[in-house]
Formats: sequence, structure tokens, C-alpha cells
Amino acid sequence: MSYVSHVYHIICSTKNREPVISSDLREDLYAYIGGILRETKGYLLEKGGTFDHVHILAHIHQSVSVSEVIRQIKNGSTRWINEEKKNRGAFCVADEICVFHGESFGDSED
Repeated sequence: MSYVSHVYHIICSTKNREPVISSDLREDLYAYIGGILRETKGYLLEKGGTFDHVHILAHIHQSVSVSEVIRQIKNGSTRWINEEKKNRGAFCVADEICVFHGESFGDSED
């Protein structure tokens, strides 16, 4: 049996690089994005970031469009922060999102 693993490095910055992602909000944001990835058959491998952007290393299932996952991350996280974290001020992910792709192929031992 063969397998394909699609791993993406996704960088999302805030609109106009506004420093609105506080350190306490960041962990909740990573958890929320991890939930979005799980709902789309993927998973969060690593995370990082600062006040104006986040880095996400994610596995995205081959049956799911990368652009759809990015759309869900962008729209979902913006909506979640603005609705649930009202005291944080306006939050919006910038229109430009960087995505880097890496693949690994191999044979599973199943």
C-alpha cells in the first residue's frame, strides 16, 4: 500500500500587519485553526507566530482542496475572533496568504 503526505507551511498575517494577536489569544487561535484542519481531514503539525502573523505547518488530506482549507482558516478565524473575542478589537486576515508545499511518498508497512 502506498501513501502520500501533503504538508503545507501556511503564513497568515493580519490586515495591514496590525499587531492584534496577543500571546494569550495566540494559543486559542492555534487551537481553533487545529479544529478547522481536523474538520477538513487534516491536522496541525506545528505552530508559531507573533503579534501580526501566524505560521502553521499542516497536513492537508489529498481529497481536500488546499484553497478551500485556506478559505475556511481565513474566514473562520476572522469570524471567531471578532465574535468570540470582542474585547480584542477588529481582526481580519490579510488577503495575501503564503503557502509552501512539501510532499513525501512511500510505502506503508500495512
